[in-house]
Amino acid sequence: MFGKYPKNMKLGKDVTAEFKDLYVVHQNIPGKRAEIDGFKEHLLFVPLQGEIQIRTNAETYSVGVGQMLYLPPKTSHSFTSSDRAGERLIAMLDPKAIRLSAQSGVKLPINQLIKEILFYLLLHPKTKNANSLVRVLAETLEEVVEQIPSSGGLDHLEGKIGDPRIKRVLEIMRDSVGERVSLDQIAKEAGLSSRNLTRLVVKETGIQPRQWLINFRIDRSQELLKRPGTSVTEVAMEVGYSSLSQFISAFRSRTGQLPSDFLKRG
Repeated sequence: MFGKYPKNMKLGKDVTAEFKDLYVVHQNIPGKRAEIDGFKEHLLFVPLQGEIQIRTNAETYSVGVGQMLYLPPKTSHSFTSSDRAGERLIAMLDPKAIRLSAQSGVKLPINQLIKEILFYLLLHPKTKNANSLVRVLAETLEEVVEQIPSSGGLDHLEGKIGDPRIKRVLEIMRDSVGERVSLDQIAKEAGLSSRNLTRLVVKETGIQPRQWLINFRIDRSQELLKRPGTSVTEVAMEVGYSSLSQFISAFRSRTGQLPSDFLKRG
């Protein structure tokens, strides 16, 4: 059972939908203010009109149209929306459905795939594809929150790895960039549990396993974009992305440029 966000919603102003691992609200209340003790779920705010301000114990975030804000579970915060316009999406994801290591809020550019999935689920709450869509939503959010910074890749770290188990994990990731593999599948092939895989990779490298996988995908995509006659969409599919917008977001975060610009220069 999900906590209801925010408390004391005005009747007739909200559209909600609840699924196995997701609770989503479309809210149109300008001037809304609330104090939230903190829910057990992951929170995602997507302003559609106006601006919201989220204040936690550590930081204050002003988030407007074209942006979104992620908050980890159990984050106490206050919520304020602008008085003239206040339309937004608020999503709550069960902690069991998503693996994120972020300990504080993360402000991000809007991800179009996430936005479209949330709207589709609101409009089609009885869809048979709900579980699959929620899973794609969770995986996309994981990637955009924990994307590789544009620092030239992780090659310098890979050369320093001494644990043969971690070397094997990274080999599997590199060989699987063209597939939609999960960390559970990679852990199983490496003879590890998912928990041990994450613990060992972070202990050895300081980097989350998903960040390594993104790194290998973007490195490979740069090679493919140099082929004559290729397209950004083709390359996105070849390195394991089912969403073009997701690939573009990851590529730009990792390299500091759009894949289309890289293609032109290549």
